Amino acid sequence: MTLLAASGLTKSYGGVRAVDGVDLEVASGEMVAMIGPNGAGKSTCFGLIGGQVSADAGKVRLDGADLDGSPARRARRGLGRTFQVAQVFASMSVSENLAVAARGRDTTLLERVGLGADAQRPAADLAYGDIKRLELALALATEPRVLLMDEPTAGMAPAERRQLMTLIAGLARETKLAVLFTEHDMDVVFGHADRILVLDRGKLIASGDPSAIRANARVREVYLGHGDGSC
Repeated sequence: MTLLAASGLTKSYGGVRAVDGVDLEVASGEMVAMIGPNGAGKSTCFGLIGGQVSADAGKVRLDGADLDGSPARRARRGLGRTFQVAQVFASMSVSENLAVAARGRDTTLLERVGLGADAQRPAADLAYGDIKRLELALALATEPRVLLMDEPTAGMAPAERRQLMTLIAGLARETKLAVLFTEHDMDVVFGHADRILVLDRGKLIASGDPSAIRANARVREVYLGHGDGSC
């Protein structure tokens, strides 16, 4: 079942179309990666979906209903988000961070993300990989139906990346959470995405499962043209 759908998303800056008529869908329980060279429009596309950026044209829908308004309003509708630079309350303890996000909900998320033993530690004392886990817990505490993740493994060691993405994939399957993520690490993308969307110069140029994307001549040309042959 499709939970998140975008149609005709368009955004221009100074005459340059950062996002040019992008259509996409993410189903319940599905992990979808959005990839592309630097400047392809990934961050702008995420901002359009999350409400941080206003669209020139296009629609975003959650479970068939228009999703509009501020990021806070979209969060109340069931859209969660994490950012490339993790956003947590450094002056609070791990458990206090979660209490703020959960707003009284009964949650065992710290255990689920592997931070149960760190509940009383100040967030400022956590290693960066654990900060990313805490940010994930904060996003999940709002009980989203769709989760946008901007570079979820940025700054993490390879083993930490695999562990975090395995955790997220398990949660998506278990809770039927729809996950859309951007990522530069192609091992992460091809190892954990059910489907991959490829942007170049604001346009969606390919969509398919990892094997189809690997074999796509245009995708390979785009990445090789930008000095990245990792696809």
